[in-house]
Order: sequence, then structure tokens, then C-alpha cells
Amino acid sequence: MHRPTKASCSPRSSLPSPCCARRRCRMAEVQVTKWHEIPSLVTARDGDDTVKIPMPPRFQEAIDEAAMRAGAVDSDAYLEGWTRGEWQVMEGSAAEAADHVSRELDTTWNNEALNGLVDTYGPPGETNE
Repeated sequence: MHRPTKASCSPRSSLPSPCCARRRCRMAEVQVTKWHEIPSLVTARDGDDTVKIPMPPRFQEAIDEAAMRAGAVDSDAYLEGWTRGEWQVMEGSAAEAADHVSRELDTTWNNEALNGLVDTYGPPGETNE
């Protein structure tokens, strides 16, 4: 499998990216681990490093609540909900890419959005067994 470590400046843009201006273009691959649609972990890798950034605790709390509401209370049902997304290539180091994606997910999945998604698994205090 090809793992990008260095890249040349993008031919699509007439302006060089900030990293290309420094002549230190790096590319990283990023993957998001989720329970159903709820992100839990951002993993990024480049030629030198692998970085894992867990989402803030409210995401795990949402996963646990959604699993309870969905009736995924035994370990097999709970484990079946976990998926890893495709690796996506991003400019920057593994640390920069992981930080960017985790911040973006945290902003996109604000409390209102996260609670709304959890509500799709059923009303509070009930399980769908």
C-alpha cells in the first residue's frame, strides 16, 4: 500500500500552499473511527509518525447512550457498531492532520447535533431490544 510521505506543490493552484512555500510539503493519511455515525477517534499517519486523538468525553458518553437506546447492550452488539472510515489524504504532518480533523469534528458535532443524533436511537431511558 502506498503511504505518502512527501508531496510536490499542487499543480491545481497558482499559489503555493503554506507548506510548499517552506519547501517542506508533507502529506498525512487520516482515518476516523466511529460507533455508527458518532466519531470516537482520529488516527493520522505519515512516513514518520502515527498520531491518535480521542474525541472529547461527550462523544463517548453519546456513544454509550445511543448504544443503550439502540439495545446494543451485550458486547457483540456493541462491537458490531464500530467502523473505521477510509484513509483520507491531507496536507501536513500526522499531528497537524489529526488535530485539524478532530477539531473539525468537534465543531460539526456540537452538543445540539450530537444529542439530536443520539435521540434517533430512541427516547431516553428506553432500549430497543
